[in-house]
Amino acid sequence: MALKSSLLRRWIVPQSRPWLPSVIALLLLLACAGAVMLDGALDEFMEKGQWRGLAIAPSVILYITIVTPIVGRAERRVLGALRPLLSLTDNQFARFADDSDYIKPATELIVIVVGLAIGLAVSLANASPITLSWRFLYFIITSPIMFALFAWVTYASLAGTRRVAALHRQPMQVNLFDTTPFEAVGRQSVLLALVFIVGITLSPLFQAAQPDSLHSPLFWLSYLSQAAVPVVIFFLNMLPTHQVLLKAKKKELNAVRARMFQEQQAMQDRLTGGQSDAARVAEATLLLAYEQRLRDARTWPYNTTMLRTIFFSALVPIATTIIQRLWGRLFP
Repeated sequence: MALKSSLLRRWIVPQSRPWLPSVIALLLLLACAGAVMLDGALDEFMEKGQWRGLAIAPSVILYITIVTPIVGRAERRVLGALRPLLSLTDNQFARFADDSDYIKPATELIVIVVGLAIGLAVSLANASPITLSWRFLYFIITSPIMFALFAWVTYASLAGTRRVAALHRQPMQVNLFDTTPFEAVGRQSVLLALVFIVGITLSPLFQAAQPDSLHSPLFWLSYLSQAAVPVVIFFLNMLPTHQVLLKAKKKELNAVRARMFQEQQAMQDRLTGGQSDAARVAEATLLLAYEQRLRDARTWPYNTTMLRTIFFSALVPIATTIIQRLWGRLFP
């Protein structure tokens, strides 16, 4: 399904050469070694752990260029799965899908510039005292690029969630006993949560080990909060689907219960008159069984495997940090 082309989709997710952004990011990562060798400080670079500060920006850039196309494909699968449920023509659906998350190129450029400015300010603050070198130039270039790319992708991703939420607000033909079309939303939610988990795990991997931080309440508050974010993302992305299914479930339950009330009243009237009606008894039994099936119908498009994956994956950043701190204590 063709989507309206934004700057992000043209530059970071090019259809003709999807590998190009990742290749550029990988070359940027390899350039880190070149900057160090030009300064003639390879031994110092490795012994003092300076590689951590220089490598984090190109590593994050490489990671973003790899996962952005994957997230884009998951979004297209969601749109394809929801398409049969909507009473729209192909042209109407394509136009609605494009318009619901359209970003003006000027807005994207503003986001990029703001990200560059923030990255430059942070880089200069962390690079004092400033000593002109190839390593400094490399750091002062790659860090703002990382901030700009992160801001850009985050903004575009939020626009993508608007598209799916807007589609859920359209009239849908929902079958509460066959939620297969909504499973794509559940898989997308798992993917988004895992992408975020890997992203926040990169930070402790590139930080110097500080064993004493394990005793700090701020450390545990910080990383427990980070572990909770993927879980929140997982459920928030599925919230529009949950609301659609819950609304359909309540509507059907109300209709069934109204019908059951009518049948109950009719049966009571016939019993009062000394009459029996086996057909009404059978229908009442079927209505009770149907009501129970409706009550058991799930309104969240996830299964136990997805939930287990998110739960254990959310512990990865904390486990990584703890292992690194313990390693630093055992092998200072």
